[in-house]
Amino acid sequence: MCKECPHCFEMVLFMANGVCPACQKNVNAAEDSARMSITISDSQSLPSVCHSCGQSTFDHAYLATWTREVELVEDRFAILRWLFFAITFIFAPVGLLFRAESGEKASGKKHLLKLPTCKLCDATKTKVISFSSENLQWKIVVHRKFGSQVAGCFEQNPFR
Repeated sequence: MCKECPHCFEMVLFMANGVCPACQKNVNAAEDSARMSITISDSQSLPSVCHSCGQSTFDHAYLATWTREVELVEDRFAILRWLFFAITFIFAPVGLLFRAESGEKASGKKHLLKLPTCKLCDATKTKVISFSSENLQWKIVVHRKFGSQVAGCFEQNPFR
């Protein structure tokens, strides 16, 4: 059964001796009590507490996450172009000018999460454990004070 490591916050199967395979730390040892992982969405209201250090703040910073979508493109002449490329590459470096393109078309999308961040902390150093592009949810490592207030806000109004 997968569990979350209290040190690196990855979902892993612990080894028989109680060591996390991701960070190589003993899961039975004292955990970093100042940090915890939470799952939040971009539409969720957040407390006025810095997500990184737990100090009160009204400043915000954006955490950017990129997703990559790959679409397969049908290319009827790909085999002929690869054959032409192989023959010309053998006989002359001109083949590099006509090299075949891959059959994939990639595009990316940027997703932003507005996080309360004091002027001393940096949102770009926030550890993102996972991101769900279907429901725009981030699982991130935050300060325990911020995480408990987010959990408290959600428990008071779960339909937010």
